[in-house]
Amino acid sequence: MNHLRCYAFCFGVLLIPTLCRASRAGGSDGQEQFRTGRVYDTADDPFMVLDPAGGLRYGDPFPAYFDGVWHLYTLQSGLGAVRHLTSTDLVTWIEHEPALTGGGIATGVVVRHEGRYHMFYTTGQMGVGVVSSDTPYRFDRATKRKVAGPDPEYYPDPKVFRDVYVFYHEEEKLWWMLFEVGGARTGVVVGVYKAEHIEGPWKPHPPVYTHPRDGHRFHQFVSCPEIFRQGNVWYLTYLSNDTHYHVASAPEGPWGAPKGQYNSDFLTAGSRTVSDGRRRLNWGFFTVRPTPENQGARPRYGGPLGVGREMVFFDDHTIGVRPLPELIAAIRERASDVDVFPLMAAASGNWRFDADRKSMASLDEAGGAAAITVPGHHPDYYFEADIEFGESVTAVSVTVRTCADSHTGYRVALLPERETFEITEPAGQRRTYLSKSHPFRKVANLKVFISDGQLEAFVDGRSDLSTRVLNTSGTKLMLKAEAGKAVFRNPVLHYFKRE
Repeated sequence: MNHLRCYAFCFGVLLIPTLCRASRAGGSDGQEQFRTGRVYDTADDPFMVLDPAGGLRYGDPFPAYFDGVWHLYTLQSGLGAVRHLTSTDLVTWIEHEPALTGGGIATGVVVRHEGRYHMFYTTGQMGVGVVSSDTPYRFDRATKRKVAGPDPEYYPDPKVFRDVYVFYHEEEKLWWMLFEVGGARTGVVVGVYKAEHIEGPWKPHPPVYTHPRDGHRFHQFVSCPEIFRQGNVWYLTYLSNDTHYHVASAPEGPWGAPKGQYNSDFLTAGSRTVSDGRRRLNWGFFTVRPTPENQGARPRYGGPLGVGREMVFFDDHTIGVRPLPELIAAIRERASDVDVFPLMAAASGNWRFDADRKSMASLDEAGGAAAITVPGHHPDYYFEADIEFGESVTAVSVTVRTCADSHTGYRVALLPERETFEITEPAGQRRTYLSKSHPFRKVANLKVFISDGQLEAFVDGRSDLSTRVLNTSGTKLMLKAEAGKAVFRNPVLHYFKRE
């Protein structure tokens, strides 16, 4: 948990029954036994919202995978419960009764060992508790055991001791327990306790990673740390507002400088991942933070969950992310009744629209714009296209929720010459929401999700940008080749369900 998450303590614990939200059921016996009746279909609305009327919001996710079922455990605002969703197809998610309830519950992990499920979690940000169960659906707080806390030798004076993660170190034949510690003497570190058995006893060891100091003040955070192996490389991930990662040849490090980040700045707590043995996934939530249209926003903890991501690992050990392929397949299947071409018209410049070849080409060297008129009652949608850059084009953009003069909305822009991917205001100063470096090729694939107050964009199964948005009144989607030619191919438009 980082400084934004301290706002969670301002909220009381309020568990309000939730309403059924879509209709597709399914799942295993455990899913049915503990379900609440609420089902999310993320192909109809990609951003899961906990309880907007009652004020509860999703917090830090810590996913797990058991026997063909994906489990998405998350904190909630107020830190009074661990919420629990499951899915067998990564599209439809069932909301269950909270897996754990009580006060002061912060980030943890659920581990299965010898048929038992162990939820390790932070208790009041100053220790680690564990609750064991025969099922991954319910953990009884009354059976909690405290298993770790500040240590006089290695972690003597922490201001925080939180965000536990547990994994088995095969080479050492020991269980490792990671956590974030911040204190005047230790600085900000990823601490570690070790045990021969998952039940303990757990013994303190020196930190596995120490974050650089900034003068006499702590430099950022190492919240929600995790260590995992991918191929022959080990990765350390943690949250420091955005999600950073390091690489090393062993869990002990040395970890060196950050290798990079995945998940963009406004999507929080994506440093906990899950693998089914074939691939690795992660989720995050949308925080409230100042943006160009909402500069006075007061940060707060929790929000809607973002689109689930599949992590992509490259030969240079960098990490990219792409939307869950299952979700994209479901969206494309349902988009067959939305034909983009009858909704399209040139707004400026010379264009060639070819419905048979599924292409829209800007033919002028000066560039041009084409507008897609989206019905006013459908401001929430998914748009995808392959974009071929002309030789001299400086930028290609897709502006969502815009109007005829393109002065409103959100400009998602690809700038191949600058190797930059960004979300900006569409006109005027074009103040920037988010920006990220991206190595473009001749053709790029762009995927955009916009629904209610959230916008996410992905390029080439590698780079992502995520931000909150306020405007829901624009009825046009504008394609632009800025100062050059470009071709948009294979467009997909899918309307999300409006309640």
